[in-house]
This record gives sequence, C-alpha cells and structure tokens, in this order.
Amino acid sequence: MKKRSASGILAGIAGFIAFYLIIGTVYYFLMGNPHAKDVPLTERHQPSGINTTFDGQHRSFADYTVATQRVIAQANTYSPEAPEAPSVALVRAWNSPFAWSPERHDPDRWDEALWQPAPLSASDSSRCAMRPDGRYQNGILLVHGLTDSAFSMRDVGRFFLNKCFLVRALVLPGHGTRPGDLLGISRADWVAATTFGIESMMGDVVDIYVAGFSTGGAASIHHGLTHTETDRIKALILFSPALAISSPKIALSNWHKAYTWIPWFVRMKWTDVADDRDLVKYESFPKNAADQVYLLTEENKALVAQGARLPFPLFIALSAVDATVQTTATLDFFRQHTDANSRLLLYTTAPDASPEAPVDPRIQPVVYTADPQVKSFAHTAIPIAPANPHYGKAEEGKTVYVNCLHYSSPNDEAKRKDCMTGEGVVYGETSLKEEYVLRRLTYNPDFEGMMDSLDVFLQAVAAQ
Repeated sequence: MKKRSASGILAGIAGFIAFYLIIGTVYYFLMGNPHAKDVPLTERHQPSGINTTFDGQHRSFADYTVATQRVIAQANTYSPEAPEAPSVALVRAWNSPFAWSPERHDPDRWDEALWQPAPLSASDSSRCAMRPDGRYQNGILLVHGLTDSAFSMRDVGRFFLNKCFLVRALVLPGHGTRPGDLLGISRADWVAATTFGIESMMGDVVDIYVAGFSTGGAASIHHGLTHTETDRIKALILFSPALAISSPKIALSNWHKAYTWIPWFVRMKWTDVADDRDLVKYESFPKNAADQVYLLTEENKALVAQGARLPFPLFIALSAVDATVQTTATLDFFRQHTDANSRLLLYTTAPDASPEAPVDPRIQPVVYTADPQVKSFAHTAIPIAPANPHYGKAEEGKTVYVNCLHYSSPNDEAKRKDCMTGEGVVYGETSLKEEYVLRRLTYNPDFEGMMDSLDVFLQAVAAQ
C-alpha cells in the first residue's frame, strides 16, 4: 500500500510537471515569437536594479534630470561597435530627459550634430520675453512612448521652443537604460512621473500644455481624467495615443508569471528578444511592459465609462492603419470630448479614405501621396521629422536606423535581407509586410504640415 501511495504521489508530481510543460509550451507559441532568431539573453535583459520605480522626492525638474542622467550613465548598456559609431556620451544624452528654456537656448540656432538647440551666449539676447513675474506664458511637458526615450520627442520639442515655450521632456521609469528594466515596471510609476512633470511646471509658466506619444499619451490622459487642477492645463496634444491596443492577445501578456519561475521558461518573459540595434529605443520587448500599458488603457476606459472627461481641447495625430493601437478607439474617444477647438489629423495614403460615421468636422483626413514609396503611415512615424538624424529619411551621406523587426521568422530571411539593404523597399505600417519588402516607417513625411495644423490649433486655444 505504501509503495502504491508513493508511486501515486510521484505520478501526480510528474503529471503536474507535464501539465506545466505542455501549457507553458502552448502559451509560448501563442504569445511569444517562436520563429525569432535565437538571440541570447544577456546583461541588457536583466534589471539594473536602479530604474524600475519613480522617485517622487525630486525638488525640481533640474534635480530630476540630474538624477535620471546618473541612472542612465550607470545602467545604459550601449557600447560602440565601430569607430564611426555614435559616442557613449551622445547616446546617453539622447536617451536622457531634457529641459530647453528660451533664456538659455536659442530657438533660432540648432545643433545638427547633437540634435538640440544651441545655447545662448552671454552676449546674446532671447527673442522670447519672460513675463514681469519671471514666468513664461507657456510651457509644455513631452512624454514619450513604450520602449522609447525622450529622444522621440525632440522634433516636437524643437517646434515648441521656436514658439517660445519652456520645453521639458520626461524619461518614463524603466526606459533609457536597458530592456530588462521593464520586467518589473508598473504603470503607476509612469503616471506618477507624468504628474510630477506637470506639477513641476506650475511655478514656472502660466499655461501648461502636455504632449504624449503612444503610452505617454495614455499616461497624460490618465492624469487629465483623475486630477482636479486641470484648469492649469491649456491643451493636450497626442501622437498615436494608446487608447486601446491592437493585439487581441494583449490581455494574456502577464500569464507567463505562472511558469517563468521555472528556468526552462525564463525566455517566456519576453515577446521579442532582439539585437537592440536602436540607440534610443528597446527592440527587445518584455511581456510585462505590454501588460502595463494594456492595464493603463483599461483604467482610462473605466474612468471614461464612469463619466470622466478631459476639460481642455485635444490635438491628435495618428495613422488610419496603426498596427500598435486601435485607431477606432482613438476616434471614439475624440468624439466623446466635444470641445469645439479640438482637432484630429488622420493620416492615410488612400484618396477615398474617411473616418467612420458619424462625420465630425473636427476630424481631418490627411491623404499623403507625394512619395510613392510611402504606402502607409506607421505608429512609430508620427512625431518624427524627416530631418531627424536617427529615424529620419535616408539620404546620401546620412545613416539612419532601419526598422525590419517584423521580419523575424526564418521564412522571412530573404525579405529581411532586402529590407536591411534597401533592395526594392517601400515604407509603411507592418500590416503590409507580406505584400511588399517593407521598412516600417520611422518618420512623418508630413511633419511640417502637421506642425502647421498644430500651430493653428494653438492659436485657437490661446484665443479662448
């Protein structure tokens, strides 16, 4: 009897382990990328231990910037692989938060190498006057997207500095260092950082504007829906905002935690494990990061369902065929906010494209046909100028980042090679990867047109 009991226990344990192995394997094939090339997990896929929470004890935005720069210097794993590669100092600077003020930075002179405004010398005088009380009339907080860094907001920041705004850009917790720092991140820290950035401006400007890209948009929306001092916020500007995530599997993202305590399944913490060639954005993608942005969008949906609304105008620009976030969810959200000055630009390359009914005169389809190589607008492209030195339009003598991450299967090797070399490529959203040899578009061909529309919006808001 004892032997049979022991055998039964062993059989039960074996069955339990087999169940975990089978379910875990099914989950891996469902949620992971089993066809991706075997990039090993390395130091960058481990948490640094110093960039997974937000320290809300900063006395000022300057203190926050210095502290974050120190974290990036310690935890960013970039190392140049060739003599002509960007320096460690430049990559750290591009990943860091920034603050540009018209009394210290020249709105009319731009450092093309560093991709930032040139400093004003002691003999220079700014064309942007401060108020008698020592404040600026306008300031803007820039909040980047998931796996990005503050670099993705530099082109937008340049526009606002030219408009004499005080410009500040956050780096959300878990970003700017290594992808492993997103393994334990919480959306609450992103929201806390956004709130800190907004509140840090209250003594320095009269009117506060906030601009958010993708996840940064979701964090900005959350602040607007949950805080009572929103009368200080003049308007919210959103680029490809994360109102709802496109992937139908997103709700299962963190189920891996039931299995990844087993060493065999540690790779299941990741949707993608990549080479991380991008200097200012993680290519490797942990499932926890996806889960946190999904939960943030769900919180925002619940707040709206309870009757919360943003009490200020919105300016939104997004692609009609965004593969990362649901365009229809953004259109629905926009229509629920009825401010007459709000505007939405919907980018498409299809001449007959139009938003779904009901028709809203505040929604403007932007049909782009000037470049036949641009087949559609990607989620990643909207806030980036063609002149951007890292993500911008490829030109002779200019080396830019090439996004071919959508070709990760062994079956895609030929297309991946052509994508990387530029052989017969077109540009657009990843939904076209089967139809063409596709590079995901990393810049907005209509960036200047978008800024012109934004300028009109700002004038209307200022006149309210």
